[in-house]
Amino acid sequence: MTSRDISRPASLHHVTLTVQDVDRSAEWYQRVLGPADAARRSGDGWERVRLAWPEGLVIGVTAHAASTSGDTVDHTRTGLDHIGLTCASEGEV
Repeated sequence: MTSRDISRPASLHHVTLTVQDVDRSAEWYQRVLGPADAARRSGDGWERVRLAWPEGLVIGVTAHAASTSGDTVDHTRTGLDHIGLTCASEGEV
C-alpha cells in the first residue's frame, strides 16, 4: 500500500444510481443541480441517462427491466444509503 497526501482527497469520477424512471430522475437532478449535458444509452435489459455538468460532476441514472415494479429505495437494505451534495443553503434543495 502506498501513502498519499490526505490533505488532498481522492476525486470522485461519477455516481450511477438505479432508478425506476430515468427521464424523471434526470429531470430532477437537473432541476436541483442545473442544466447538464445528457447522453442516453441502453443495453440488454437496461436504460441509462448520463448527466455531465461543466464543473466535472457526472451522475448516471439507470433503469433495469428486471427491477421489481413498485420497488423503492430503503436505506436499511444493503446498498447505497445516500450521497451528500453541497448546496449554499437549504433553499437550493
